[in-house]
Amino acid sequence: MTQGSRTSSKLAPSVRLFRGHGKPFTLWLTDEANESAVFSGVARWDGSQLFLDRSPKPQFEIRSEWHARIQPVANEVEKT
Repeated sequence: MTQGSRTSSKLAPSVRLFRGHGKPFTLWLTDEANESAVFSGVARWDGSQLFLDRSPKPQFEIRSEWHARIQPVANEVEKT
């Protein structure tokens, strides 16, 4: 992980979310039965809510209770 990634993970969640605006974003959801689904798109921050833009599919809100768990990935992972 780069120094910038470590620093950004210490910022307030709303600041980190704003920094992710317009960047590729992957959401991995797992339920109680340990089944998962992966959604990818572009992060869109409107100042109070974070959305996953999946154009041409409809965008959806990334719920606020998930925000604290959002973490940047190392550059090596982004390229694979």
